Amino acid sequence: MSYQIEQNSIEALKSDFPEHQEIIEVIDKDREMFMELATDYYICKRNIQFAEFDKKEIIAKEYRYTLEDLKQEIETFLIKNEVK
Repeated sequence: MSYQIEQNSIEALKSDFPEHQEIIEVIDKDREMFMELATDYYICKRNIQFAEFDKKEIIAKEYRYTLEDLKQEIETFLIKNEVK
């Protein structure tokens, strides 16, 4: 996975989960599962933008469902790894 995609993924999460920014910054970036979730989240958001731009609403809608599932997974991960 490229460094730029990893960075964009982390920035997307910080933007969309502002209440967890501190946790996101602290989480060890070598945690494979977290980086996979972050990357999937970023790619899904980008694909929604592309589908909307191309006026492919059915595809965008499917990606929105996937994005919601990813948000729930990420939220669970962040809560489990909360810094105390």
